[in-house]
Amino acid sequence: MTGTDVVRHWVHAEHLLFDGRKMSKSAGNVVLVDHVADRGMDPLALRLAFLQHRYRQQMNLTWAVIEVHKQLLIVGERTWLPGRPHHRHPSPTIFSRSSCPP
Repeated sequence: MTGTDVVRHWVHAEHLLFDGRKMSKSAGNVVLVDHVADRGMDPLALRLAFLQHRYRQQMNLTWAVIEVHKQLLIVGERTWLPGRPHHRHPSPTIFSRSSCPP
């Protein structure tokens, strides 16, 4: 449609669980990035949770899991970017290669 690749690699595992139930529209337990932000959590915490999960195992996502990864982002920001004020929703470029110390 756009003439460019949207992604280079696609990894598909099993169905995503949320609170122990398969996430689906029909079950009414779909969690969107907006829902994460509405709860005051950084959407990057959701991305970090996905990245840290082993792709060959089924993932059971919970609000507690997202909260843990939110805290990991805060610790990472304080460790790698000292002196910068903590932002509730840091920009995606905050952890870019060019912004990290050598």
